[in-house]
Amino acid sequence: MCSDGKCVLVVDLDGTSLNDEGILPAENKEALNSFAASGGTLIVSTGRSRSSALDVLDGVNLSDGFLTCDNGCTVFKGACAEGFELPGISSFDVEAALGFAKNKNCRVNVFTDCNNYAPIYLRNLPQCLANIMRRLTGSRSRAIASLHALTSKHGGERVKKIWLRGLLCDDLPSLNEALSSSTAYLINDYGVVEVASNGSSKLTAVELILEKEKIKPECVYVVGDDGNDLCLFQRFPNSFAVGNARDEVKAAANCVVATNNDFGVAEVVNLIEADRRRG
Repeated sequence: MCSDGKCVLVVDLDGTSLNDEGILPAENKEALNSFAASGGTLIVSTGRSRSSALDVLDGVNLSDGFLTCDNGCTVFKGACAEGFELPGISSFDVEAALGFAKNKNCRVNVFTDCNNYAPIYLRNLPQCLANIMRRLTGSRSRAIASLHALTSKHGGERVKKIWLRGLLCDDLPSLNEALSSSTAYLINDYGVVEVASNGSSKLTAVELILEKEKIKPECVYVVGDDGNDLCLFQRFPNSFAVGNARDEVKAAANCVVATNNDFGVAEVVNLIEADRRRG
């Protein structure tokens, strides 16, 4: 419980604030705006890019809040276009992850500040074709022959995350052993593993905001559903898992609330308000 009344709510989007159709329900939107209007600091923490996040946050008051995107790679004050960038994945770890993906015969995408790259090899042809189709419709997606092609042509691009599709959970320890300054974790129930820099996580981004705003950790409330939220749950005791969250997220949470389809985020806001009144 925060003793000085300055509360922070960190909310995930997909699977948490958004329903299964990828829409922010009116109940959750009203709750988030109510929290902000009462003087709370709202931090939207998502794996989405800024533009994708803002698309689903239409009508949410972020003027005094923050938006952290790509699982903590970039922090934005409100809806401002300029943000603070955290470190990307090192070239060593990019090479290690791509080599691991090829050896395990799984599909992979490399996301940089400007593009979504799909390295060309046999098992990854579906991702390459998907990127080519996206490219034809104006998307910043490309197929690349190799990591060398990426670094030589686009060496200035920060690698924000790498997705490996079709990797077994049992392979995660071996992948993490191959990485030097990054971590791999399962991000959904569809077998997608994300590799992210240890220097840029949801937790790193939130802690930077807390330091800047001089907010105590005990004033932070967190709600999420997936593996990329675990770092927040392990740091902040006021943690809430929505009812549809992964089992390990529920186990790490202080409280389990309603599902994303049943307005779990709105329930969390109501619990925070009740907590503040008691305080």
